Amino acid sequence: MFISQVNFASQSSFLLASQNLSPLQTPATQLGSLSTSSYTAPEPTEEVYQTIPRRQITTHFIPSSVQAFILSTFVLLSGCLLDRAGTALPSDGGGDTGIADGGMGGDGGMGGDGGIGGDGGMGGDGGSLPSLNAPALIRPSDGLSLAPTRALLAWQASPADTISAESYQSCFTNDGPASIASDCPNPSITTNRFHVIHPLTPNSTTHWKVRSCIGNDGTNCGPYSAVQSFTTDNSLVAWFKFNMSAGNNDPITDSSTSGNNGVITSDNPNNVMSSPGALDMTLALDGSNDYATLTSSSSLDSLNTGSLSIEAHLMQTATGGEQAIFTRGDTDDALSNQFYALTMVDGVLTFEHRASGSDSDSPSVARTSATPSMTWFHAVATRDFGNELRLFYNGQAEALSTPDNSQTFDWSGFDRPLAIGAFFWDAMSLSLYQGSIDEIAVYNRAITGPVALNNYCALKALIDATTLDAACLAE
Repeated sequence: MFISQVNFASQSSFLLASQNLSPLQTPATQLGSLSTSSYTAPEPTEEVYQTIPRRQITTHFIPSSVQAFILSTFVLLSGCLLDRAGTALPSDGGGDTGIADGGMGGDGGMGGDGGIGGDGGMGGDGGSLPSLNAPALIRPSDGLSLAPTRALLAWQASPADTISAESYQSCFTNDGPASIASDCPNPSITTNRFHVIHPLTPNSTTHWKVRSCIGNDGTNCGPYSAVQSFTTDNSLVAWFKFNMSAGNNDPITDSSTSGNNGVITSDNPNNVMSSPGALDMTLALDGSNDYATLTSSSSLDSLNTGSLSIEAHLMQTATGGEQAIFTRGDTDDALSNQFYALTMVDGVLTFEHRASGSDSDSPSVARTSATPSMTWFHAVATRDFGNELRLFYNGQAEALSTPDNSQTFDWSGFDRPLAIGAFFWDAMSLSLYQGSIDEIAVYNRAITGPVALNNYCALKALIDATTLDAACLAE
């Protein structure tokens, strides 16, 4: 392979020799601009000499290594064009390399801004090679303050993706933003668009990010999303998961750091059992003589006058009458005692409190419809400092009471226990629950709608990820 070039830099002439070359045996005019002298026909057997002034003809040969590079580049480009409808051939490489926004490779090398797969090159934004982009993080919203139980991390694939993600890799840390900037702590690979962190660490900040992948091994992935964070407080006063074998006079363990353990009263040898639709074990009550009580403590007493939230996962086997979920009352008679109570009234979720001896002084809030028996649901009831009551049902706001700032509690002489599955009025246990109670959590704050939705979605994802509500994954 060679290239011939005519240079006009030389002022001298050179002698072009040839042995019987037919081009030189044509008339001199056929030499065109290369001829400036007359032409004399040669003898047939003699060498011909033609003087060509002020011209120089040179020949350049391309080295074999350069020829190999040109050939390999041509093959590579041909293969890309033929494979344009197939699967990309990315490599992870860490960070922004992998299936980059620009196609093959990352920001450098083949796939840079101006290279193959770059913004203006083959497979770039205007090209055709498949690519993955950073997912959009949905919840928790950046900076949200959660209760220290569970968090559902949820995201959406980028609409700019030209190939569907087959899996996602999520990373999270409590060690600060620097620890996740260029690394993936606590990595998790999932084919879902969510991941649950549980339990959460109180009084902490969690940083997290996600990327989309081809395959399920976390190697062929696109770029990471931006890092977002959420915080937790120390509002959890009690948390009962009922993951133990327990019956009459057996303890129930508080999973919070408060140590508010309780005890079961029952005529059954075992009131904790598994149930379809629940997470692990549940407290099963038959509505006859079954309930649990909690020992009084400073953290539980703080709920009497301040803000509080009660959370539970519930299922009734029968819906008639009033059935207590989580309650507290005083020792006065039933017509004058003070209390707060989360109950089911003929299958309707209801939250009420009373600060004086008249039912007219009892703010309450209730759903507008009943829940059928044998149906699991998630409930959150809140009371803030202004005595405003709220209900959340399966993560959605259901009802809101009118604030009553005149309501104040006087718990002097109070000695009635907090109860699960019963309502103590005077010295009697009333309104016994019939069904299953699970995941009772009590907070000394009035949790907000986004937190109630997070708690419901996180629990639902752990129980059955295939039936997760659309609201859990929506922006």
